Amino acid sequence: MNQISKFGIFTLLLSSSLTIMVGTVIAPSLKEISVHLGFEENPGLLITLPSLGVVIFAPFVGKLIDRKGAYLMLRWGLIPYALLGLLGGHLNNPYLVVIDRILLGVATASIQAAGTGLIALLFIGDDRMKMIAWQGMAIELGGVVILSALKGNGGFSHHTRYVTVGGMMSDSITLSSSILRSTDIQLSGTGLGTWRPEEIKLLIAEILPEMFQLAADGKLKIETVNIPLKNIENAWEMNIDGGKRFVVLI
Repeated sequence: MNQISKFGIFTLLLSSSLTIMVGTVIAPSLKEISVHLGFEENPGLLITLPSLGVVIFAPFVGKLIDRKGAYLMLRWGLIPYALLGLLGGHLNNPYLVVIDRILLGVATASIQAAGTGLIALLFIGDDRMKMIAWQGMAIELGGVVILSALKGNGGFSHHTRYVTVGGMMSDSITLSSSILRSTDIQLSGTGLGTWRPEEIKLLIAEILPEMFQLAADGKLKIETVNIPLKNIENAWEMNIDGGKRFVVLI
């Protein structure tokens, strides 16, 4: 393991917890927030748009990490994450809200990818595997904190919606029955099954074809280094050239 203080490890894990907070932090008051932002017709998009930003821009973020370094890209991700998060609360134009949420997804992609990259650079062997496990726990921690805050005090409570995003650590969540008894809570997901038919149509008819056309025109290209899963143990010490992505063949 390269030299890093305990405070540095804590900071790295804390930044990883932000990746799930981008959606879950607004989920409990999604209805009220959507009205305030003038986004009442499609409130679910406020949660899913950052994910779209991650999917579209993650490859480009990866290239920037190869060129600029994981540490610098983590800082570049944290600053717009904070600014865009604060700015979003003061917008009332749906188009500006869409742009803000997508760009927030780009910042999230930078934080997530750069954090994982720093773990790969600073840790080796068992220490690296341990940190990856801790990172997964930190990512889910954001959701756990939200759930803990939902517990009522025995009186009447507001209607609350909890949205789960991904399952990097586990496909299950721990939900105390006391929360269900004390809070008017609704559980939701963010996969394609939660999208409306017109949103799926837009993805298939416009967004994906445009991405594929960019790839066909050579404007969207990712060089990869492939390694079979059976040789994964030998891959930890590999030096990957800048601009290339590591792919495990299963």
